[in-house]
Amino acid sequence: MKDYKKIIEAIIFMNVKPVKIENISKTLGIDSDKIKEAVDLLNTEYEDRSFKIYNNSRGYFFGIKPEFKDLVSNNRDSEKISGSMMEVLAIIAYNQPITVSGVSKIRGLRSERQVMKLFENGFIKILSFNSAPIKQPLFGVGTKFFDFFGLQSLDELPPIEDLNLRR
Repeated sequence: MKDYKKIIEAIIFMNVKPVKIENISKTLGIDSDKIKEAVDLLNTEYEDRSFKIYNNSRGYFFGIKPEFKDLVSNNRDSEKISGSMMEVLAIIAYNQPITVSGVSKIRGLRSERQVMKLFENGFIKILSFNSAPIKQPLFGVGTKFFDFFGLQSLDELPPIEDLNLRR
């Protein structure tokens, strides 16, 4: 195999957004198995580093390993999520698709402001609309949710029973 590792590494590194495997394959003229193999080799080289290459539904991207996230998060200039927004985001993640009124009912508090802020920032998206006479949007998590938490799918969320929730 020609050494595509450095080229693949450069392609992923230079892109702010995740890079789809199809785009890398088309650019380099190699099949996806060779790309996956190269990424695996790169991640082996990164074992003693604080970062690695991740893959989610949007593609490959560099990210901080989970054991370093808490240590570096205080030095991050990116947006913060308030406690109330985190609570709303958790409710949506575990109960999607869900309406704003559904979120408010579970929380016991009005949640319109938090839902709109999460929607505006891309953490949640409209999946569809309910069938009530006055149609309400049904929300679910968006791609930024997965990127922010370093997840590839909702299956990676801990069981809800394991969370320290107020009752």
